[in-house]
Amino acid sequence: MRKFAFPHTRMVSVDDYLRTLSKYGANIDNIYFGLPSNLNVINLHVNKYIESPQVLKQEDNHVVELLDKSYGRFKRVALYNPIVFAESNEALRKNAEEQIIPFLKRYKVEALVITHFYIAQVIKQAIPEIEIQTSCNSYQFAIPQMLLWKGELGVELFNPPREALRMPSLLKQMKDAGLKVKGIVNQSCLMGCPFTILDGALTVQGCRDETFSCHLNKPENFFKGNFIIPRWLPQLDEYVDVYKIVGRGMPFNMLLDIFESYLKLDETVSVNSLVLYCGTTTHQKEVQAKNIPDKLLTCECLDCEECKLCNVLAEQYL
Repeated sequence: MRKFAFPHTRMVSVDDYLRTLSKYGANIDNIYFGLPSNLNVINLHVNKYIESPQVLKQEDNHVVELLDKSYGRFKRVALYNPIVFAESNEALRKNAEEQIIPFLKRYKVEALVITHFYIAQVIKQAIPEIEIQTSCNSYQFAIPQMLLWKGELGVELFNPPREALRMPSLLKQMKDAGLKVKGIVNQSCLMGCPFTILDGALTVQGCRDETFSCHLNKPENFFKGNFIIPRWLPQLDEYVDVYKIVGRGMPFNMLLDIFESYLKLDETVSVNSLVLYCGTTTHQKEVQAKNIPDKLLTCECLDCEECKLCNVLAEQYL
């Protein structure tokens, strides 16, 4: 049975959210959420220019209500995973001890996705029973690095970089090392995007007001994204333990449609509606999953100019 991680969204009542997801039983491995803004020093940098105080308060209240009502019904996974931290280790440790740890204990949160190794140690020492997971923002491609997290913090489930599900060689190495894999399926960051880490770093530091839009440069880049179409899941099942649906804050019905498409291996679904950040402002035409060739799943092409498959697809569908 395929297992999925489903995002929290405030755009539905908590009762309806939980009632609906309960219908899917064991297909829902976990629900995941961002820590309330008043607990997380990182959010003070990010949220000050993304959301209004009123919206942040609504988000925070929704998370608390979700945690109150979901205990014992779902595994809950908190996120504390920026690429960089704009505070000193001492400030982060103090914030963890005074804010984050009491919150995680109070609501008996089962797991934490985190990028900061030292703070992960602080939290694990205070809450031995909490499960630590790495984040795709950790950008861990090296197995020895993953094994360090496993040895020091007992990490079993790793979120490799967004590119990983298109890199079977890395997935095989992880499985051979006895590691479990969680992979994002519906995000379309450009494969090997040179802006990825810079993008995340500048966002956390509040240095700019918009994200990079690599896919808007050339139509063929649409097909070079990291997205996974539903048809490919059977080919990934031997490597991937949990498939992650991204889209925190999206309308609940849209998230459900995306989830259902993966659950049913839908070939008719539009990739434009399935995948986040795929540049649909430029690429208005709908591309059905059935029109995405299998070669793109494992394409580790080193000479795009010679291959030109993505260019051909762009001319045909975009």
